[in-house]
Parts: sequence; C-alpha cells; structure tokens
Amino acid sequence: MTSDGKPKILDVVDCTGSGDVDTSDVKELKDGITITGLTGRTLTLGKWATGLKEVHLGIKMAYELFPNGLTKRVKAERKTSFMENQSAAMAHAQSKMAEWDAVNKTPSEEKKREKKDLEAVLDTLKEAAEQYADAGPVFDCVVFHDGSTWRAVIDSDGTGDLTASTPLCNYRDERQYR
Repeated sequence: MTSDGKPKILDVVDCTGSGDVDTSDVKELKDGITITGLTGRTLTLGKWATGLKEVHLGIKMAYELFPNGLTKRVKAERKTSFMENQSAAMAHAQSKMAEWDAVNKTPSEEKKREKKDLEAVLDTLKEAAEQYADAGPVFDCVVFHDGSTWRAVIDSDGTGDLTASTPLCNYRDERQYR
C-alpha cells in the first residue's frame, strides 16, 4: 500500500502465454460435490461450488510454468525416486525368478507359463527404466462463472481436494493471489 492507503499494484497481466489453459471441456455438475478432472483424478469441490450447474475443466503441465532451474531440479529428483523404486521392483522380480528356478527343476507346462510371466514382468520393468520420460506434475484446473465474474481453482498439490481452495478471479478485481 502507498502512504495514502492505495494499492501499489493495480493489475497483473501474463502476456507470455505460459499460463494459458484450454478450458473448453465443459462438464455438468450432477452432485455439486465431485467431478472427474481431465487428469482422471476425482476432484472434491468446496462450498464455493454450491449452486453451480457447470464448470470448465483444463489441465496445466507444471514444467510449462516452472523456471528452467526448478524444472531441472524437479526432474532430477523425480528420476532418482523413480529409479530407486524401479530398482527395488526389479530386485523383487529377480528374486521371484531365482525362487522359481530353485523350486522348479523339471517344470510342467503350467509352471513354464508361470516362468514366462515372471520373465515378462522383468522385461517390462527393464524397458520402463530404459524408456523413462517425465512429463512432470499435471494440475487440474476448474473454471466457472459465479454469476458476475469468472473464477479459477487449481489443484496444484495433486490431491483432488479443492474444498479449502479459494477461487480466484482477475487480480485487478479483488487483489487476491496465491
């Protein structure tokens, strides 16, 4: 605020296009409480959705919003976590294969199919590790008209719980931000 109580920032406008979200997917609210977002997550709406008949849905890839340094760090952390989990799953599959080999010296046809299944699991795990690609976090976006203005809520934590979220409108209208 200025010394005479007026706001210093009057408006915030993103002219980069990086925050653009396609919200052309319109869904009718049947129970007024939940809806399936475009990520497939069930979104639980808050009291702010009371009385709404429809909402516009969109998704936003977090890597489109993050600065390069943050994107690199998040990608590295996610890859490390993925590879640790993948290694544990591969070790488990290899252990199962070794157990099978130890128990089945002269396997029946059914047991041979069982081994093929174990081999397929291991091959799939190896292939997933080799072809690792990270699209990054994806945020569900819910946009609606409250009767006087357009508002948006973003599931930035990926839980689907929007009950405590505050729907925001243009900064210039209410000077709110998150």
